[in-house]
Amino acid sequence: MDRTRGLMGTRADSEGPLVFERVRQVHTFGMTYPIDVIFCDAEWRVVQVVIDMKPRRVTKWVRHARITIELPSAARRRHVAPGDVLALEPY
Repeated sequence: MDRTRGLMGTRADSEGPLVFERVRQVHTFGMTYPIDVIFCDAEWRVVQVVIDMKPRRVTKWVRHARITIELPSAARRRHVAPGDVLALEPY
C-alpha cells in the first residue's frame, strides 16, 4: 500500500493494520471512517496513541516516532499505551 494513501479509499472492515517507517504525522482527509494510530520509536516502543481519529483531522507531529501503525478503530482488540513495546507476528 502506498504510504501517501494509507487506509484512504478502503472500507473499515476490509483492511488490517498498515505499518509505515519514517512517518511522524498522519491525516485522515479522504477517509470515511475513524482510525487508530500508534506511533513507535525505532525499538517499537509506543510513544503516542491516537484513538478513534475522525475523518478530516491531522495528528500532532510526533518527534520520536520512527514507525507508525494505522488501523481501523473497529479493529482494535486490546489497549495499547505509551511505553508498551510491540512485536510483529504473522497472521
